[in-house]
Amino acid sequence: MQALTNATVRTLLWMQEASPQQILAAVPEEYLLGNKAMYLFAYNNVKSAYSKDGYISEAGAKTTLKALASFNPNIKPAEINLAQTYTNEFVKKAHAKHGKKK
Repeated sequence: MQALTNATVRTLLWMQEASPQQILAAVPEEYLLGNKAMYLFAYNNVKSAYSKDGYISEAGAKTTLKALASFNPNIKPAEINLAQTYTNEFVKKAHAKHGKKK
């Protein structure tokens, strides 16, 4: 889990500095579906949704739970203790590895 988080945080930090063209160059060809311009258009429309640092806020966790519950009747938000469902400890360690602190 730590290795995956390290890679994710490293990528998110890189994405903050990378140009859309650099990101396009890093994406596997099959993800582009033969249309680089469309991929760039889509990326530019969703890039603000990407986490800048990988941390999950309590508000973000609440929003995720609410969204999941909206289409899955088996999810009962009142019965879930969010503090027990996620941690930022792996992200903290990844940032320490990359010389970043929060």
